[in-house]
Amino acid sequence: MGRYLTTLKVFWIASLTAELEYQANFLIELVATAGNLVGSIFVLSLFYGRGQSLGGWSWEGALVVLGVYTLLEGITSTLLQPNLSTIVAHVRTGSLDFVLLKPIDSQFWLSARTFSPWGLPGIALGAGLIGYAAWKA
Repeated sequence: MGRYLTTLKVFWIASLTAELEYQANFLIELVATAGNLVGSIFVLSLFYGRGQSLGGWSWEGALVVLGVYTLLEGITSTLLQPNLSTIVAHVRTGSLDFVLLKPIDSQFWLSARTFSPWGLPGIALGAGLIGYAAWKA
């Protein structure tokens, strides 16, 4: 297990180094995610304008669902999407054979090789919205 954690650490440090070459992108992604979340909250506020419930859902319950969606979208763009696109690239270029011959589990290598920090604002904002809505409820 220690070997896999060390390998994961090396993978993610290399990915972060490559992705954070342009540091302004992180700020742009934070602003874009926050703007998307504010827009979604605005649309929800149109439905819950006078403190009413919609389909049995309270305002706080709807905010929790929106927070869970934002959190899962952040996790997807941080961990799942970059790794799935590299699997397709390995198949397309024919380099998947080299991955299969490595002395580490191929599924681990393909599933955890890439880490993209661009989903971290979504994770943070989603978790914050879940916490706020749960506290208000």
